[in-house]
Amino acid sequence: MLALARERCAHRPQVAFQEADAAGIPFPQRTFDAAISVQVYEYVPDMAAALRELCRVLRPGGRAVIVDTDWASLVWEAEDRGAG
Repeated sequence: MLALARERCAHRPQVAFQEADAAGIPFPQRTFDAAISVQVYEYVPDMAAALRELCRVLRPGGRAVIVDTDWASLVWEAEDRGAG
């Protein structure tokens, strides 16, 4: 996924990707204005530690968006009921 992301953003010099452990983000505290996490925390064994780490690297007033999908409760709506 990182290789694909780097390829897709190669023309954007302001974008960088780095692999890291959610419970040990390799940046100083108060580094980021915003953070986005998609489909990550569902796989993290110590979510409390990971969330503390996320808060640590956000600047005061920084914002985080966390998206994790509960696939068991997901409902697809389609015109063709047989397609699902």
